[in-house]
Amino acid sequence: REPERGGADGIAAGAEAPPLRETAAYLFGSAAYVHIVLSAGFHAFSSMGTATWYPAYLGRVHGLDLATTGVAYALVGPVLSALGALVGGRLADRLGARDVRGYMRVPAWSALLALPSTLAFVLWPAGSTFSVGSLELPVALLVLMPSSFLGGMWNGPTLAMVLGIAKPRMRALASGLTTGSYNLVGLGLGPPLVGVLSDRLAPSFGVDALRYALLVVALAHVVGSLHNFLAARTLARDLAAARGA
Repeated sequence: REPERGGADGIAAGAEAPPLRETAAYLFGSAAYVHIVLSAGFHAFSSMGTATWYPAYLGRVHGLDLATTGVAYALVGPVLSALGALVGGRLADRLGARDVRGYMRVPAWSALLALPSTLAFVLWPAGSTFSVGSLELPVALLVLMPSSFLGGMWNGPTLAMVLGIAKPRMRALASGLTTGSYNLVGLGLGPPLVGVLSDRLAPSFGVDALRYALLVVALAHVVGSLHNFLAARTLARDLAAARGA
């Protein structure tokens, strides 16, 4: 049997979902919700925009063949990012139990702390390698590891707080607006912009043009973190409003 909506939160949910206009007005009347959606858009734009091009970057700049790139990047990229998402969720729960603003501070600080590793990765000189058996791999892969781990931490707390701010009958729309917007921005704008910038810079920088295109898009995490900090300012009030407090 389907659990009662809002029962896990101790919130009474109405029998009918409110009209779309009422739900949208409530969500966008929440400063925390607006800043969380904006933060997710910038984080997704940066992370999806760069990660999509990392395999091409490893091939063009560091000379890895396609098969080696696939295996090596999977281990230091998506796998570590998934682990970081799990750790980030647990860390946000622990900090949020003391101060609810911790749910936004984890995404903000993890993205900022990941940035030096990201920048080092895209600027790491070609030719610097280490050996794994018979394979020669670029040191840049090792440099990317902190970025991959920390870069996965923003997603869980973001979606958790979106659902916390929304009232039970508004949660489907709140989640859809958030994930829809950051996927449209992240996948729809991030990778194409890297490609366009790389093409524009190629006449001046050759194969290194992709480095600088990735560098520009990676910096969008800073704006995402700013919106996380702004969301934290009114988060407690907006969570309380969802519970009728």
